[in-house]
Amino acid sequence: MWVTMLRANSKINRRLAADMLAENGMPIVWFDVLVQLFHAPNQMLRMNELADQVIMSGSGLTRLIDRMIKEGLVNRTTCASDRRVVHVMITELGRLRISEVLPAHQKRVYEYFIQHLKPEEIETIQHACQRVLDNCAKCR
Repeated sequence: MWVTMLRANSKINRRLAADMLAENGMPIVWFDVLVQLFHAPNQMLRMNELADQVIMSGSGLTRLIDRMIKEGLVNRTTCASDRRVVHVMITELGRLRISEVLPAHQKRVYEYFIQHLKPEEIETIQHACQRVLDNCAKCR
């Protein structure tokens, strides 16, 4: 089960990444950052919180955020009460880009994954993965 899940995840993610770049001109890691920020409280996360949620290494995240700032998709600020804390927030342009690419991405996720599952399987997978995520929070 584990190997099959990893293989399916890898194949679907590669295809989603290729399609996102070809059809929307956006690297999937940019999309991942924007989605995390879009759904975050106040559309902002601490850099370390963002690093915990995205599908890339934390070391590459700083360089990625720098590139996204240059494109006007996100901003970075330092917390006034604790200069060690860095926040990343989505910009208006970032919100616009998400609204442009999200429908096509959701369609591809449905096509490559969801349509092949029965409704009860979707619910089971959702609950099982949430339990795993909840447990992973304790693993730090």
